[in-house]
Amino acid sequence: MQNTQFETPSTTWSGLGRLLEGPVGWLITLILIGVLLAAALLLPPVNLLERLGGLATTRIPAGIGGSVRDPDGTLLNFPGEGVQSAFSASLESTPRADFIEGRGGQDIYTAASTLPNFLVPKSPLYHTTVSGQAPDTTIVSIPIPNDSLPYETLDLYMWTGQSWEHLPNEVLATSDVVEARLNFVPEYFMIMQTSGAGNIPEATATLEFNSQLPDGAVVANEMVSGLRLRGDGALDGDAPYNNDGRTIPIIRNWEGDSWAPTVRTDLINNLLIDIGQQENQLNAVEQTILLNSYPGVVIDYRGVDALPSAKADFVYLMKRLADRLHASGKKLYVRVEAPSPISAETWDTGGHDWRALGAVADTIIVPAPIDPLAYQPNGAMDALLKFAAGEIDRRKIQIELPGQSIERAGQYLLPKGYQQAFQPLLQKIDAQSDGNGELMLTLQSASVQGQVTLDNTLGMYTYNYEDAQNLTRTVYIESASSIANKLNLLAKYNIRKVTLDTPVNGDVDPMIWDVLLKFQQGQEINVEQSKLDVVYSLYNQSGALVAQQLSPIESPSVAMASPGGENLQVEATIVDNGRAVAPALSHTIGAAVAAAKAATTGEVAVQAADVATADDAAVAVEVAEVGPSSPAVSVSQILNVREGPGTVYNILGQVNPGNNFPIAGKNDAGDWWEIEYAPGQTGWVFGQLVDASGDVGEVAVAADIPEAPVVAAPAAAPEASAP
Repeated sequence: MQNTQFETPSTTWSGLGRLLEGPVGWLITLILIGVLLAAALLLPPVNLLERLGGLATTRIPAGIGGSVRDPDGTLLNFPGEGVQSAFSASLESTPRADFIEGRGGQDIYTAASTLPNFLVPKSPLYHTTVSGQAPDTTIVSIPIPNDSLPYETLDLYMWTGQSWEHLPNEVLATSDVVEARLNFVPEYFMIMQTSGAGNIPEATATLEFNSQLPDGAVVANEMVSGLRLRGDGALDGDAPYNNDGRTIPIIRNWEGDSWAPTVRTDLINNLLIDIGQQENQLNAVEQTILLNSYPGVVIDYRGVDALPSAKADFVYLMKRLADRLHASGKKLYVRVEAPSPISAETWDTGGHDWRALGAVADTIIVPAPIDPLAYQPNGAMDALLKFAAGEIDRRKIQIELPGQSIERAGQYLLPKGYQQAFQPLLQKIDAQSDGNGELMLTLQSASVQGQVTLDNTLGMYTYNYEDAQNLTRTVYIESASSIANKLNLLAKYNIRKVTLDTPVNGDVDPMIWDVLLKFQQGQEINVEQSKLDVVYSLYNQSGALVAQQLSPIESPSVAMASPGGENLQVEATIVDNGRAVAPALSHTIGAAVAAAKAATTGEVAVQAADVATADDAAVAVEVAEVGPSSPAVSVSQILNVREGPGTVYNILGQVNPGNNFPIAGKNDAGDWWEIEYAPGQTGWVFGQLVDASGDVGEVAVAADIPEAPVVAAPAAAPEASAP
């Protein structure tokens, strides 16, 4: 009989078995089941956490669209045509006070600490979260905060995680919202109030090839033409001389006048579809800039097709050019064409995509309207500046102002030079004797209709005249005061870059350059209002000036006493605050008129006038030096210097035109200046015959004004003429 023996089981395994078969085993089983169930819920395809998070988000279905809203009324709308596939979105906000103090997490702290000094937060910081494929179109609408005036400097910015960038937007004052139509969803965005901090004023002059600025004109840069787009994409023409590193060449695809150009649209549109031409363009521009050490280049290509594809191609070409220039420390300026208004808020920019170009170029040059009526309050220029500041970072905007006067002929606007604009007024001097010893002088023009008037709103003098075809033309005279008005309008929008479009002959009001200098120095542009007068000067047969009188241009007639004699010469000069603005008109008074005067008046004593001729016997004087900020007068004609403030005082000497003289004092009425006409020597000149500059408001009344000498006039003499 066989005996069978079994091994005794291990006590360890037997204990584990009893444990698993008991209550503990059931507990472990339940835990494992829970872990597996949780994993199934958390992992795809269930994604429970994402679904639970979706309770705070809004599901946006494809093709239908939707929106998310913040409790303060801020709305992000996603139109259905821009939603290609469903996604989820949420919108939350951080109060402005918390953002300013950097509370709310590391991202918010970083955004607050890197905020530029020209931006002042006005709204909460909004944060958008998108899960899934982002839409192609987003419309952002934010209620304007209460303390956001002025609206002209209000803007919308986004935080990219590294920097603050401008978001194209529109400030709708009537609806009290800021609206942005974008092709992406901004993650962080905020309404900002912009300021001029860090945005240094910059004035530039646009010059034609071989043109020069007048002496004394100071600008940051000179943009000079000379280079043109060639048929193979390279460049034709001549590179302008680089004036002390301040010259920026202009490359054009047009010729003729800027306001009526002949545009080679074939060249630019062929360039945009030919890769080989584009390479030629990039190489030629880059080499020209580097070879001549220019600081940058202006691209002024007009006539780009308004098709979306052509606009995108032009932007891409400019981006490639900007990348090359930036690698060498150079700048890209793009001059866009004047837009056409579609509505009060919308403009057609033609073939130039302002938003996209503003993102790649350093400066966008926007031409201002040449129509003077556009600069009326809340006019077309206001609307253009508002539109431009919404589309482009205002620090990149450079406004191109017209420097010439304008003549309106029907529907046409014709630029005219400064002196040229006065020519219709200088046609004839009518001289009549009244039979009582006075000569009546009147500046006449058969073609001028009505009076010359000052439009205080525009800061411009205007007048109408009839041309050879009997059609009425209106002339608007561009001057320093009207340019000052335009610069103050730019300041309203915190736009600090300007370029003056100057004619080939440089015929602009020379005082404009002084206004631009003040603009660049950050001074308040408070220019003396333009005041046009007519100065009548009467010369005897020997060429000596015997009388002079001034009359407002609105009523250019005077009565002047004159000695007898034949062939008297009278000149009429139009002056602006005492400064001659156009060549004088001369007229000879015949012997018959002179004889009639002699018969009725006899020998008449006439006071010496204060504008002298080169033939006068007074000695020339040495010119005193003038400090850069001292009150001074400038002289545009030979001028008598007197012992005291009046024509009854003796003449000390003469000063010559083209010189400046320090102001030492003034009389009680403030219409005569005491000047240092030679080192250590002072005398008096009539204020309306000179141009004062500097801190003239600080000039004190002179303490040592001599008493006026007593002059006995002949009983038959008429009242003395004004200086």
